[in-house]
Amino acid sequence: MSCHNTIKSNRINPNLNLTHANNHDYKNKSNNEKNLVGSVIKGPMDGAIIKLKDAHGALVASTTLKKGAFSFNEQNFTSEYYTIESVGGIYDDEASEQITQIGLPQGLCTLLSNEKIQTIVKNKESITITPATTIFTALVLSDISNGINLDNAITEAYLLVTLEVAKNLGDILIA
Repeated sequence: MSCHNTIKSNRINPNLNLTHANNHDYKNKSNNEKNLVGSVIKGPMDGAIIKLKDAHGALVASTTLKKGAFSFNEQNFTSEYYTIESVGGIYDDEASEQITQIGLPQGLCTLLSNEKIQTIVKNKESITITPATTIFTALVLSDISNGINLDNAITEAYLLVTLEVAKNLGDILIA
């Protein structure tokens, strides 16, 4: 899956029903203080190619997901924002209890501003990529392609995802 190629022209339905969001801040346990590390979660995942791309969609680095985790060696972050996307791999489908091969274009992704990546690396935090971050990324890229600046696109997408998750939690608590 390419976050840049498949999502730019498609505006996500604002009535989208989000059922899960996961935003963990794991501490970077790497010895190298300037590594960018994270996890991809769609059930326990393994073997996916993880691609770091700049705002123009150019490949900056890639690595292989191992037991749900990835790490990019020190990078010179100069782009306005970056996407991190998974391609292929397998995951343990927790519903069916089956190992599932991830086909194309079913990968997950996230989008982070340069400032956010710098903070994550500096504070030795970790990135978590989930279905919710993939939806967030689609919303941000759609807004950017429609001329909205990065900060406003991120704010709008964050509010929409947060409201949908809160709405679903309200529905669960009321039921």
